[in-house]
Amino acid sequence: MSNISLFEPSQLNDLELENKIVMASMTRSRCGNAEHTITELTAEYIEKRFSTQSP
Repeated sequence: MSNISLFEPSQLNDLELENKIVMASMTRSRCGNAEHTITELTAEYIEKRFSTQSP
């Protein structure tokens, strides 16, 4: 088994990742409507949560 660092940059297809740690999107559970469709609040959540900048 090789030594793999979770905190080193990595390539995933066309994506250049800063590290190997990912988080699954929870957008459907945060939609807040019966149709489970994206709302302005959901879009704001996605923008804040998946920004590459620190808060």
